[in-house]
Amino acid sequence: MKKLLLLTLSVLLLGCMALLPVTEPQATASPAPIAPEPKAGTMAEFDHGSAETPAGTTLVVSVFADDRTCSWDMTRDRATVDEVRRILGVTEAFVESLAASYGVACDLVTDFEKHPDLLYTASFDRVIGSDGNEDMLVWQYLDTLDVDALLAAHGAQHCVFYVFLNTEPGETRACATRSWFPMMPYPYEFVYLYVRSDGMTNGPAIYTHELFHAFGAPDYYMSDLNYNITDATVAYFQQNLPTDLMLTCTDPYTGTYNMKHVTNSVSELTAFFIGLTDRSELYDKLELWGCEHVTP
Repeated sequence: MKKLLLLTLSVLLLGCMALLPVTEPQATASPAPIAPEPKAGTMAEFDHGSAETPAGTTLVVSVFADDRTCSWDMTRDRATVDEVRRILGVTEAFVESLAASYGVACDLVTDFEKHPDLLYTASFDRVIGSDGNEDMLVWQYLDTLDVDALLAAHGAQHCVFYVFLNTEPGETRACATRSWFPMMPYPYEFVYLYVRSDGMTNGPAIYTHELFHAFGAPDYYMSDLNYNITDATVAYFQQNLPTDLMLTCTDPYTGTYNMKHVTNSVSELTAFFIGLTDRSELYDKLELWGCEHVTP
């Protein structure tokens, strides 16, 4: 009888269990690893100059400079100063978006109104500019700034300096960048940015083009044996990369400077030169050299 009762209870228990819903074991999601915040850099870590790469946080330090040809009145010229800040903001947004398209985290800090420690004024008793005669004066001035403290204050790894000259539209000199080269006397990479030249106000494409020089890109419109860019290479660029930002800064549709946007293209070759990607078929095809982001 006990055996029969136990058997009956077992059958009933199994029947009840069969009626219970079957619950699949749930996988426990592991928390995503938290990437460590990049630490602030120092001048001692500038292997290829102060700008080096868009990756990480880069400070754009604005120096409004007087020289023997032009000067600033930060009150009288407020509208021009505000326009410079706006154009820097366009460059910031463009470069950050470009970097994101390559999966590179980039924080370009340009707003000297939001960050007043990024704004300086300076006065030189010589004519400074792209002819290069007085570069040492500018480097010596930049060396008086506490760059390490700036980097630390913003958690930044890199910085580039824009030396703004309040030129008139009749200025004929072209904007120019003093980018890294071996035996460079100081690590500071800086841009001579003429606010106006050749009858026009220089726009976001010019600001960005010069920044790309600081990050390591050469011009594509002239030969340069430092990169093995020959006349034939320039002809190739004109034929195959006609709207690349390192070839031209004019708007591809209007032939003039676009003051609101950067409308030029950025080829994979240019992305390679500035350190956004570690490969470029065109770099190899054209037998170029000199990219500072290539490990020897």
